[in-house]
Amino acid sequence: MSVGKDKIKFQIDNYFHFSVVIDVNYENAGDVLPEQLLKEVKKYAAGKLLYIPLEKEKKAWGEVSGYRHFLVRRNQLILNMFLHGIEIRKLSKEFFLSEETIKRIVYSKKDTNKLDYYPTSRSAMEYSEAGMLEEWIHTYLLFDRYNKAFLDGLRLIYRYYLGPIMMPLSLFSRSSGPENNMRWRVHPTVFENNL
Repeated sequence: MSVGKDKIKFQIDNYFHFSVVIDVNYENAGDVLPEQLLKEVKKYAAGKLLYIPLEKEKKAWGEVSGYRHFLVRRNQLILNMFLHGIEIRKLSKEFFLSEETIKRIVYSKKDTNKLDYYPTSRSAMEYSEAGMLEEWIHTYLLFDRYNKAFLDGLRLIYRYYLGPIMMPLSLFSRSSGPENNMRWRVHPTVFENNL
């Protein structure tokens, strides 16, 4: 039985050289296929290296690339914004979609994956379990904290969110308040009203 591995070398200009080992095992077709089938294959591909994929369950559109999940997350954010009073025309401009597409997203009844948003840790956990914690954070910052500037700052670079984690408050120390030693001083009345 003939088995081998391929090693491919690359050279990019005179400075960069690197090798890649492709972990592809191959076998001699004469050792694996019946003689009659081998004769048929030789008619079409004699001397060529063939790849025969495993039979796997066919995946739905966009599942391999992750685009389907991206659209589900985007549509959840659009729905959350709509439910918090953002007009269809404004959503259309923000997401670069037609108003008809936005209407299909927000009025669709067939999608059972839509999550209800609440500013609670339970809701954050549900979004996290659905792989949409970022959408929960964006909705929270936009509509409960009214902090679009912070939200826009979060969107500047890709971030990886782990999910809600329970931690004792004793691990944290305040950095803002009315006291003189605070890094960010806040008027006492404002501090008490927001606490």
